[in-house]
Amino acid sequence: MIIRFSIFTSLLFGYINALSLKEGFIKSLQNDPNVLVRQNELNKIKYDIDKARGLFYPTIDLEARAYNQRTSTDSYRPENGSLQRNDEYVVRLEQPIYKGFETINENRIQNARYESAEYYLKEEQNSLALRYVQNYLNVLKSSDLLNLSTESYNMSEDIFKKTSRKVEMGYGTKLEYERAKGNLEESSVNLSIDKLSLQDSIQYLYDNIQEEVKETDLIKEDFNYTLPKTQDKALNFALVNHPSMFVSVINIDIAKFEQKKELKSFHPELNLEAKYNLNDGSYRETNAKPNNQYEIGLKLVYNLYNGGKDLANNRKMKETIKEKSILLDQTKKDIKNALALSWNSYILNQEKLKRLENFVKTREAVLDATYQEFGLGTRDLGSVVDAHLDYISTKRNYISTKYDLLLAHYRVLYSIGILSDVLLEHMDNTLFVNEFSNMNEIFTKNIK
Repeated sequence: MIIRFSIFTSLLFGYINALSLKEGFIKSLQNDPNVLVRQNELNKIKYDIDKARGLFYPTIDLEARAYNQRTSTDSYRPENGSLQRNDEYVVRLEQPIYKGFETINENRIQNARYESAEYYLKEEQNSLALRYVQNYLNVLKSSDLLNLSTESYNMSEDIFKKTSRKVEMGYGTKLEYERAKGNLEESSVNLSIDKLSLQDSIQYLYDNIQEEVKETDLIKEDFNYTLPKTQDKALNFALVNHPSMFVSVINIDIAKFEQKKELKSFHPELNLEAKYNLNDGSYRETNAKPNNQYEIGLKLVYNLYNGGKDLANNRKMKETIKEKSILLDQTKKDIKNALALSWNSYILNQEKLKRLENFVKTREAVLDATYQEFGLGTRDLGSVVDAHLDYISTKRNYISTKYDLLLAHYRVLYSIGILSDVLLEHMDNTLFVNEFSNMNEIFTKNIK
């Protein structure tokens, strides 16, 4: 009973400390400075939107003055003359009526900037997602490679012990002994390298989540998101859904709004102005009477000539629009190139894994048979070492390809712009269900 409770407690503790791909990504989002800066940029733009809305409303100012005044005659110093105390209060109101659509376009600019910043944030989250997934998978891969190196070391140690006994018994050669010893030392070096690689990969993951983890805390999850069946369909999806495309398109709109805003220079400015002035309202000299004055009217300002600066500025804004259009074309090219690389990795690793799956089994069978015959004395040590090295090399290639294939899945999602949404489970995993390919079956079969 005590043993069962201990096992249950260990399993429960391990489950509590387990780190899934989604949980780790949420931690990464909370700690990544670039993402936090983008989120803060949204808050800043909200205040710019409030400022733009304020352009529709009137400006009201209050001005108050209280002062002493003495006027002296025939003297450079205020030695004679009566002392007067004055106070004055002025309220001014200015309501914009027409500014050449500057106010409307300024509001459009700020709203578009906010929308662009949202996609810019998603773009940064998508980039972080790829870096995080790569680091997460590297820990799992390094752990598997370390286990393989441990297996290789144990086998090399067993070969060395058997060879040593043969030498001690007088029917083993010194060459066999030295080769077995060299094989053991090589396995020891590889084991040390893989231990270091594992620690490095854990450190890279720590940089994302800012939390100490062990390789045993990570969960080997199946890739259960269906991908587009062809590269063309993936590209068509990316060109209308990738956050970078939205950023580039909206930036063109912003440039157009800014160009329209600058056309205000070719239009008159019309304001409603009102003013109320009260003198000597609080303190009055003897027999002094307070007086007040109010004004209300329209003020029209229209620039007739300023040396052609407005026309030059307008032409410059049109060039900015052209520049943003060029950047949109570049964004399309970048997405297409990134997807092509991801898709190539996706296809090639699929084919490679298929072949390695059978090749590993063959290498393992050859090693087992060679090792058994070595024990019977029908095979020499060189054959065992060669079979051992071939098996380990092929198995390492198999493990690396297995994780390269998994990463290729996520790179495709990154290339079409939805990786962060997939990790956060904000995206329907049946989006491409009708495009299902046998890639998912191959991966599920080999990832365990």
